[in-house]
Amino acid sequence: MNKETDTPIQTRDSSHRRTRKTHQTNSTASIVLVVFLWLALAGGGGFLAKHYIDSSIQKVQQTNVASIEELNERVTTLAQAVKELNNILNNTDQTLSSSGDIQKELNAKILLLDQQLQALEKSLKTLKEAPNAGR
Repeated sequence: MNKETDTPIQTRDSSHRRTRKTHQTNSTASIVLVVFLWLALAGGGGFLAKHYIDSSIQKVQQTNVASIEELNERVTTLAQAVKELNNILNNTDQTLSSSGDIQKELNAKILLLDQQLQALEKSLKTLKEAPNAGR
């Protein structure tokens, strides 16, 4: 092998090696770039998904708070209505109870008046008979 043949062969081999190295470097850079882009897209998608989920949860929580407030108002209104109905029923029971007591008192007075009436009728009968006895 002489110098003339050795040199071009080396140049060809060197250039071929450089091309191969450049090609490997370009392949590696392309793979790294693709992996980086894929990770960036996955991270961005994850961020957007998290943001969407968080905003959806916040909207649901706001809706729930409004619904809970409305239900609390309804429960309060119903509790007041039940309290009023209980008061009305208690008053009605007291009225019925006092009506029963009044009825008993009236019956007692009626009995007393009946007894007085009978006593008066006896007295009247006695008075009617007394003049007849004297004639």
